[in-house]
Amino acid sequence: MNNPLKIGPNYEIDNWIKLDANQPPGPPNGGSGVADMIFYVPVSAFAGASPTDFVWFYNLNGVHFAAHAGYEEWSAYTPVATAVPDRGDTLKLLLIAIVGICLSARRLRRAKAR
Repeated sequence: MNNPLKIGPNYEIDNWIKLDANQPPGPPNGGSGVADMIFYVPVSAFAGASPTDFVWFYNLNGVHFAAHAGYEEWSAYTPVATAVPDRGDTLKLLLIAIVGICLSARRLRRAKAR
C-alpha cells in the first residue's frame, strides 16, 4: 500500500477534495477530539450494499497541499431511529377532542332552540 493510487481498478482514486479545517462548524484547527469539519455521505450512496459490507475511507494528506499537523481522526456516525413511546396519549387526546366537539355542538343546539 505504499502507492495506493495504483493498486488496481477497485481502488483507483482519480480525484481529490481540498479540505479546509478553518471552515465551520468547529473552531479553526480545534485539535484532538474536536470536530473540525463534517463530511456527509447520503444513505443513497450505499444503495445495493449489504449489512456485512465494509466502507473504505482513504485519507492522504500533504500531496496537493502541505500538511501542517499530525495524524487525522475520522469517525462514522450512524443515527439510530428511536420510537417515541405513545402510551395511548394520542388516543386519549383524540377522545377528549371528540367529546369536546360533541359538547360544544350540543350547547350550540340548545342555544339556538331558545
